[in-house]
Amino acid sequence: MAAQQIQVEAPEKVENRPGNRRGKVAYWAAFALLVLLALIWLIPLAWAIDTALKPESETTAVPISWFASHFTLDAFITTLATSNLPRWTFNSALTSIAISLLTVVLASLAAFGISRVRFQGRNLVFWIILAGIMVPGQILIVPLFTQMQVFNMVDTYWGIILPQVASPVAVFIFKQYFDGIGLATVQTSFGIRYAQIMATAVIGSIPVLIVFLFFQKQIVEGIAGTGLKG
Repeated sequence: MAAQQIQVEAPEKVENRPGNRRGKVAYWAAFALLVLLALIWLIPLAWAIDTALKPESETTAVPISWFASHFTLDAFITTLATSNLPRWTFNSALTSIAISLLTVVLASLAAFGISRVRFQGRNLVFWIILAGIMVPGQILIVPLFTQMQVFNMVDTYWGIILPQVASPVAVFIFKQYFDGIGLATVQTSFGIRYAQIMATAVIGSIPVLIVFLFFQKQIVEGIAGTGLKG
């Protein structure tokens, strides 16, 4: 029997399809828009750098000009020579690290207790903590300052660190994380060795808390705008 010849039509190339071309156009249009927005976002930074490199007499000159008659580093030299910038940088680094570590430890312990330990009033305690999220930080500035005065902690490291350690949002994030881990999984992995459980949670959550401390305002606004989901 003679072999039948079967003609197979070549598939249409994907890149020639109209829908795919529209997708590429949309991709490059979105990319161009993002580049434009990035450039707009960089304008204030570029202006700050340009102003810092100008002579002082030209920073307030009218009309405003992007380019100075000559660039100088006098502003940087004066700032480093007359200010205590290295000390300020050290203070910021020290307090940020201390706040991050203490927040991770205390918030994870509180969240683990609320998530795993069954006690009367557990839900009430959790809702009281959540209520703290709705309190704007600006309202607490004066009471916290007064409290630090009573404890003689004004102008000290602890006066900066302690008021920021208690973070209701951090407790909420940790509790949601612990709730997502099945108790059977935890017991199987660690044999109910809670010290290792907490150590793992603390180590794994440090990067998340560091990011949260930098973007706390945006995160809280997002939660307030979309609602809390348990």
